[in-house]
Amino acid sequence: MSESNPIKTVFDFQRTVLESSQRMTHGTIDAQQTAMQAFVDSMATMEEVTEQNASMSQDALHSYFDAVEEMMPEGSNVDFADLREMVDEQFDMYGEVNEETWSAVHEVLDEAVRIAPGLSTAGRSQKNAPRKTGRSGNASARALLAASVLTSRPATASAVAGS
Repeated sequence: MSESNPIKTVFDFQRTVLESSQRMTHGTIDAQQTAMQAFVDSMATMEEVTEQNASMSQDALHSYFDAVEEMMPEGSNVDFADLREMVDEQFDMYGEVNEETWSAVHEVLDEAVRIAPGLSTAGRSQKNAPRKTGRSGNASARALLAASVLTSRPATASAVAGS
């Protein structure tokens, strides 16, 4: 068969498409891993921002109580120490819940980062399967074509299935 054989051209085109698909899949898997790591890194920043926000809110409430206490007339019986204590207790409870939440988030993210490379490897293995199947399919098609040409009769799928 010559180089201008249309069947060979089809097979070459099919191989090129499969190889391009394989490269694209590799790139997608790499991008997913990079995105996962960026997400994990951003969670540490988010945790820090959350803690700073709580601290600033608590300080703002104490400053507000100080300002209101200064403006209260003499002899008023509002106990701002109790209000401050109540606010501190609420922020302490919030801090405990926040720590538990972030601990759980970090645990899940650490597990996800730990298993992600294995999933990527499995994905790469799966993506290579069509290429291997395509090659064996190409070989079967070539054999069928050769048999058809040699016997001068049309090749059928049932003839291939029987062989």
